[in-house]
Amino acid sequence: MLEELRAQPPAPVVERSIEPFDLRYGVDLLGPDGTWFDRVENEISPGRAVELLTSGAQVAWDACGCGGFCGFIWLDDDSRARLRKAGRPQIGGRVKRGQWGVMSHWRSAAGADLIVAEAYVRWGAELA
Repeated sequence: MLEELRAQPPAPVVERSIEPFDLRYGVDLLGPDGTWFDRVENEISPGRAVELLTSGAQVAWDACGCGGFCGFIWLDDDSRARLRKAGRPQIGGRVKRGQWGVMSHWRSAAGADLIVAEAYVRWGAELA
């Protein structure tokens, strides 16, 4: 399925206008460099996250799980290299409060992949 998606021509770039503090708008996510990402998968497994990271995906972390309202932590190249060495991420949660971690897959019109880790996701020392 991934090969089929990558074989398709990228979607046309559409100009969007939102307030600069809104990182999320519907199902779109605005990166710090102005790149728009569209959600591909709502939830991905730790193994899938490793595959995407190995293929060069960017990583954004929503440590508190607010959906990006207070912002994301965007990992740089060195941090992503440390994640690759750390192995698989751990997705957990707090059963009594009904709070869970989740990882999702996003893609830009140019084909750049993004992993968004939310709340109770731990991955090496970078996402802890």
